Amino acid sequence: MRLDLSSFNVIARLVATAVWPTGLSSAVIDTVNGYAYFAVASVGQLQGQTDQNSGHIVRIRLFDFTVDSTLTLGPGQYGALHAAVIDPAGGFAYFGVSSSNGGSSVIVRIRLSDFSLAGSMPLNDNPTSAVIDPVVGYAYFATRTKNPSPGLHPRARLHKSDSQTSRRQGNCSSALMKEQSQPQ
Repeated sequence: MRLDLSSFNVIARLVATAVWPTGLSSAVIDTVNGYAYFAVASVGQLQGQTDQNSGHIVRIRLFDFTVDSTLTLGPGQYGALHAAVIDPAGGFAYFGVSSSNGGSSVIVRIRLSDFSLAGSMPLNDNPTSAVIDPVVGYAYFATRTKNPSPGLHPRARLHKSDSQTSRRQGNCSSALMKEQSQPQ
């Protein structure tokens, strides 16, 4: 729904329960290019899709509040998307993807210019929420697990980004992503 913040009234609704019966979970907005990106709440719920283990992202055109495109992430490879952040100036959105059927949880990097998967970074736990500081180039992902184990996980490379995950005893862990500046 589109909500007018000054009047606190609903201006428009995009009714999509037939297409996404479980609804949409997380979202980010690119005000520069006029799109919002929504994650489908559950895997295998996109109408017409037979693969029950695919993550889906829907791009909504803000001008007329219509579906512009849908991106299916690697059939059989990605589960439900829950956490999302965007760096419009950098040209990427990042979504936390929960594990599906014993698979790995990941953070996926979506290239905004052509709405495509640009990379992924494995996580040990399911992401639940995220925030971003595009000025310094960090995204922070909160995660949860039922069976945590102590230890520090090593850094991993993700397409011109340094990524690092850490984990502590308990039911919360985090991922930290640092964007590298381009060589001049």
